[in-house]
Amino acid sequence: MQTCRKPVPNTTDRQLKTLNVASVAPAPVWRLASRVTERFPGTMLTSETIDDEQEVERRLFDRSADLAITRRPIGLPNVVCVPFMVENLFIYAPATDPIAQQTSVRLADLDGRTFLMNADVGFWGDMTRAALPNTRIIMQQDSNVLAQLIRTSDVLGFVTDVSEFNHPDENRVRVPIQDADAHATFYVVAMIDAPQAVLDIVEAVRR
Repeated sequence: MQTCRKPVPNTTDRQLKTLNVASVAPAPVWRLASRVTERFPGTMLTSETIDDEQEVERRLFDRSADLAITRRPIGLPNVVCVPFMVENLFIYAPATDPIAQQTSVRLADLDGRTFLMNADVGFWGDMTRAALPNTRIIMQQDSNVLAQLIRTSDVLGFVTDVSEFNHPDENRVRVPIQDADAHATFYVVAMIDAPQAVLDIVEAVRR
């Protein structure tokens, strides 16, 4: 788990409202933080990426998180829950790998290969390990080192359509994954009696 802070420009510390977010994946937090910075100057998000969905929900219910980002809607009367975004996982294959010529793949067909993956990916890590029990997954904490390995090695990688590697690379090809678990819909959730600053963010997501 990793905690990150996204600063809001042109705001003094005394003016900041700091809200805590527990999320099952990092990318929705990046997008939410960008929206909050644009729409609510003076509000800062701190976040924790947690791969266990139940733990994310627990953080919301025990009030240790102001907002939760989950993969499933929570239909309880004491919460407000709105759909936020979809993230899709791809195989990031070297252009010379036969997989790069395929229009799509199933993870089971790749079991036994070696993969590179960012260590801070939340639930994506558990999902891929479960789908690829015989695969060696090299988890890399340093994103700069991971980028270098992606550029210089012929090892398969994972990438999503909102990740840092979502840019053209003549040496790599994004191959769609057919598995249903490779496509995640995220929801922003808050307690219905949360502070107005929290509910304002949820309403901004709803619009």
